[in-house]
Order: sequence, then C-alpha cells, then structure tokens
Amino acid sequence: MEANEDARIEVILLGTDPEDQGCRCCKSEDRKDLRRNTSALLRIHHPSNKTSPDAPSTPLHLLIDVGKSFCEAAREFFPKHNIRRLDAVLLTHPHADAINGLDDLRVHHGKFFESNSKDKPYICTSYMIAKTIYYVSDVSEIPEETMTKILESHSGRGDGGGGRLNVLIIDTLRLLPHASHFGIAQAIHAAQRLNPIRTYLVGFTHRVTHDCWTYCCQAISQGRRSTDFEDASSSSSSQTNIYPPQARDLVVTEQDSGKSRQRFEVLLEKGVVEDYDRFTGQALRLIEADNPTPPLSNAVALEMPWVRPAFDGLLVHTSLRSSQVTDNFYD
Repeated sequence: MEANEDARIEVILLGTDPEDQGCRCCKSEDRKDLRRNTSALLRIHHPSNKTSPDAPSTPLHLLIDVGKSFCEAAREFFPKHNIRRLDAVLLTHPHADAINGLDDLRVHHGKFFESNSKDKPYICTSYMIAKTIYYVSDVSEIPEETMTKILESHSGRGDGGGGRLNVLIIDTLRLLPHASHFGIAQAIHAAQRLNPIRTYLVGFTHRVTHDCWTYCCQAISQGRRSTDFEDASSSSSSQTNIYPPQARDLVVTEQDSGKSRQRFEVLLEKGVVEDYDRFTGQALRLIEADNPTPPLSNAVALEMPWVRPAFDGLLVHTSLRSSQVTDNFYD
C-alpha cells in the first residue's frame, strides 16, 4: 500500500528512566525531570486508500514496555491523547522496569514465547517501525548484524527521506558506559552510523536534569569539541545549576582551598551541584576518545547528529511519506 500524506506515526514517550525515581525527580519543580520507567506509545495512522475498503479507519496503538510506573503514566497521558485501547504490547526485555506493569493490563491471550538459545549474551529486543522509527532501549550493544540490516533496509528507500531513518530513540543511561546500557559515546556513535533525521535519548538516571542534558546535546549537535570546555570548572561564565536551592552556599571557586575543591568534586559526583559546562566537556571527551566499531570512516554519516534528551510526555510526529519530523517541545 502506498503511503499518502495522512500516513504518519506519533510517538508518545510515557517514561524515560530505567530505574526508580530519586530525590531529584521527586523534588524538582521542572516536570521534565520527573522520569518514569522507559516506555513509549506509538499511534500509527494508516494511509487512506479508496481501493482498499478493508484498511483500518482508526489508528493502531502499540505500547512498548509496561514497567512499574505504567499505570501512573497511562493515567496522565492516555486521557490527554484520547487513547482508549491498545492493539498490541511489545516488550524489550523481562526486567521489572519493562514488565512489572503487565498486571494492570488485565488481559492475557495465552501465548508465551520461549527462547531456546544458550550461552549467548542477554538479548534485549529493539524495534523498527515501518522503516521509519528505530526504538532501542536498555542495551549495551547493537550487534553488527542488526546494524547492517538496518542500514541495508534504508539504502533503497525512495520516499523522499534520502535513504535515512526518520527517528532514532536510543538508550543513554549516563555519560559512562554500563554493563547493560549505553553511555553517551556509544549512543552518539550509533546515531552517526544510522544517520537519522532526529535522535532522542532515553533511559537516563535521575541525577542529571533535563536542562543539563539539553545543554550537552546542543553542544554535541553543533559539533563542538571538549577543548571548548577545558576551563569550564574555573570559568565564571559556566552555567551552574545548584540543587536543592539551599545548597548554593556550598559552591566554591578556584581560589578556595584544596579541601573545599575536594568537597565540590564530591557534590558534583553526588548530583548536588550540577555544572553544565563541566558535564558537557566530560561527554565530549568520552565521545572523542571512544573508538567505534567499525571505524567512522566506514560509517554512513560523519557529522554529529541532531540529538536532544527525551522526557516523559514528549510527542514526536513523523511522516511515512517523507523525512518530516516534528515534536511538541523542540520545534
């Protein structure tokens, strides 16, 4: 069926955090810092086709992952978007942050899927939707076989997208890599190879605010280098955000004693003090130091991707006919 102009997909991010909510999430005045378990609702609008009277007249609703906070997220976002039913539920992996909300769905259709594989790495399923959206959460590696298939599937697209993926939604737990999650370097290098129109990061810990991630992602997209932030710790222009507000008197300057500087480092590590420039410099150093496989000389894109942090409630629209991508916050 050929996609017409009304063929589109909406992605509603129901959650962007793989773990429990922490103190910052509970106390922050910014709604975008409140992160529930990583999850997404895809609303697929079918193309109108007069020659196919059996084509669905209403959108399909696909839910990806049903974590511990699913019920809370559904109560907030389903009424806002007039979601009254689910047509399918896709699970990425059997951890609590992906399946512990299944009981709230109440219905089971009696079909179980079992894996016969042995002695292989723990597999987390990612999903390609209509060759337009690639959703990959809770991963520490994208197998080369998978990456190759994704790139090959877009090489012949003649839909005005130039052979590019429209949207990449990808796991980024923190700056450093984790045993079961991407760090910032792995996520960015994957985005460079996949070359999407837009990349949204999900799966953050609760220690870093949305504003700090946004500041960092903007620098990445602009192609800035870590050397631009070498003097961030001593620069009076550094954008420093203190949380909670009563901790502002704990911030020290370069002229303070070594003991005070050490205390400042501890506060940074604990997430009490948040320095945007310092955080961004660390992210860029990791990206520059990491050696992607295969080397980026063989990658689809060498330029830094458009990348922004997702947040609970972000709504992304993309066309099935063209490379048009918009959302309800960054546009």
